[in-house]
Amino acid sequence: LSNQPNPFDAGTVVTYSLDQSGHIELEVYSMLGDVVLYHDAGTQQPGSYSLPFSSDRLPNGIYICRLKVNGTVVNSTKMVLAR
Repeated sequence: LSNQPNPFDAGTVVTYSLDQSGHIELEVYSMLGDVVLYHDAGTQQPGSYSLPFSSDRLPNGIYICRLKVNGTVVNSTKMVLAR
């Protein structure tokens, strides 16, 4: 799980790879614990995936992106929004 570019301004692209199929959810949280993005990708097969993330209405700061497979957090990454 990663995002490019990082730090970012207008937006970034979150990428992740799966070793096995499963129900995929991506969540992005502010440092206050607020969910700023919830994306239910449904069931996905093994492979590489990407999701654009727009920061239009968000303040500068650090955000945490979490990848869940079948309801279990399997990875997280720090994203830095700096305009």
